[in-house]
Amino acid sequence: MGMPTDDERLLAFAEIALHNGSPGEALDAFARLPGPAARYGEARALEALDRHAEAATRYEALWRAAETGSTERAERGVALVRCHTQYGDLGIAAARGERALADFTDHGHPWHEQAVRLGVTLEGVYGRRGELRRANRLLRRLQAVADELGAPGARGAVFWNYAINAYWLGRPEEACELSRQALALFGETEHHLNIATVRGIHGRMLGRAHPDRWEEALTLLLRAHSELSELNQGYLLIDCETEVADLLVRADEPERALPYVRTALARPQTPATLAMADSRLVLAEALLAVGDRVGCVEEIARATAILDATHGAQRVLLAREWHRTAALHRACGSVDAALHAYRQALLIADHGPSVWS
Repeated sequence: MGMPTDDERLLAFAEIALHNGSPGEALDAFARLPGPAARYGEARALEALDRHAEAATRYEALWRAAETGSTERAERGVALVRCHTQYGDLGIAAARGERALADFTDHGHPWHEQAVRLGVTLEGVYGRRGELRRANRLLRRLQAVADELGAPGARGAVFWNYAINAYWLGRPEEACELSRQALALFGETEHHLNIATVRGIHGRMLGRAHPDRWEEALTLLLRAHSELSELNQGYLLIDCETEVADLLVRADEPERALPYVRTALARPQTPATLAMADSRLVLAEALLAVGDRVGCVEEIARATAILDATHGAQRVLLAREWHRTAALHRACGSVDAALHAYRQALLIADHGPSVWS
């Protein structure tokens, strides 16, 4: 076996840098290398730097270049949909996901585990857009495929998304049980990122379904946080830290919540996203709970500016954040602002005239 070439050494260095939390160094190294492996690394580094639009462009090219129906092509499709989703382009995310999934739904290529992952990623976009019936129809089809494949990763992905939908539909106990089953299934795999992510989701669902078990939920979330830190998953860490803070506020531990949510807000991220609005509203709740009404009002204002500028495609999340804003205004005694926020939540949830009219 010969000595590695300069390009092979540089590629190995780039992968190590990316894994160890230095995506800027990794990006520089990948950019100096030829070939699809370097372009894939470049896309992952851009994604880790929260440059989702640029990453999506790279993933699009990689998806087009991959063999139709292959595991590689489905994997690139997952990444492409994920990037557009994180960037807030849900319409484009859905269109790209539908086009990629057509390899298996319309063109007769054999299903495999990565194709199921592509399907549940698309289903997640439908869920974010509030199209829960459409999402569940797709999930039922994917469940049949996953059961036939018998792959625990594929079945776990389906249960994971069923859990999210049950939560949005107001069935927290069902969501908790589904997320528990998803975690058990992923525990049979080597998908470390998925295990960490679903562990955090189960912690969230447990805390929602059983508030008296908040310490158990916190343990799950903190373990997920540790695992995500090792895997250098920036945007997932933001979500996890915000969820830890939210759980601690609801457990009447607001002082413990503040460092987590402030860490989430200090992380590099795309400005003016619903994730940032959510973090700011959790911070507002924590500040109110510790008696800092002025700080609370400032954070509500920052979150409201984001919500006002957010497109209505993210209907479920957007309605939830407006409802949360309304509750905070009410707690601060701002009746008119609370009524406006409640009205926005109802309009976005389709209980009134179009919010864009």
